[in-house]
Amino acid sequence: MPRPKNPKVPQTWDSKSADDAVAALKLATAQVGITLPSLSRDFSSLTNPLVELGRARPDVVKSLADCLVELVELRGIVESMNEEAKKETVSADG
Repeated sequence: MPRPKNPKVPQTWDSKSADDAVAALKLATAQVGITLPSLSRDFSSLTNPLVELGRARPDVVKSLADCLVELVELRGIVESMNEEAKKETVSADG
């Protein structure tokens, strides 16, 4: 399975970025029935605050990993379907 491309990592970020990341992950995990109770902003760093992912039971971590793998697989399927649609459009036009 190909590795997903990593977005550019910012050199600096602020507490709002960390808070937004926490909120986004809480929302995303809630949508698939996963709760990470320790998920929060790490307040130990005033500059470039980090996100504390915390500790979780192995079954919760496995569920999260399974969701990510499924997402990567679905992304591949969608990309493949888009490529096929483009080929069909080109051949229909030509």
